[in-house]
Amino acid sequence: MNFSPTFADDRSRHDDVVLILGDHRDVCDSYYFAIDHTFMPSREDGQKVRIVLTVLLERWIEAITSSPTGHTVFLPYDFSDQYTGCIQCERVTDTDLHLTLGYSKREGWAVMPSNPGDYFQTVSDFTGTGLPESCSLAVFVTAIHTAISELGVDPR
Repeated sequence: MNFSPTFADDRSRHDDVVLILGDHRDVCDSYYFAIDHTFMPSREDGQKVRIVLTVLLERWIEAITSSPTGHTVFLPYDFSDQYTGCIQCERVTDTDLHLTLGYSKREGWAVMPSNPGDYFQTVSDFTGTGLPESCSLAVFVTAIHTAISELGVDPR
């Protein structure tokens, strides 16, 4: 499975978070990761972005693995003023997922990357921007763990 969320610190907070899913590549801003006031509120640097992205990916794993068969969760990754980019993650069977890139009109400022709260279950206006990618739950969770490892930070 081709999956990679990365942060390339360009010190501008723009166009420095890249998410790859299958053949799709989405470039996003790190601004809301840096100003996330619920986590490390006194910092707004590249290291904080890496830590907050790590925390978000850990929350993804919790949301995916606790989702029962037949349910869908939404994994936010792009926090922008007028929308949130997310992955629609449908648990098709106990072991298989369908992943679709897209977005919700829920504003990024209303969702904290380090603590998305009920976002995972409450997106009701998802618009897909690509075809679903099929993969196993184990492969996707392993890919997320690999991405966390490559970020190279420990949020604790």
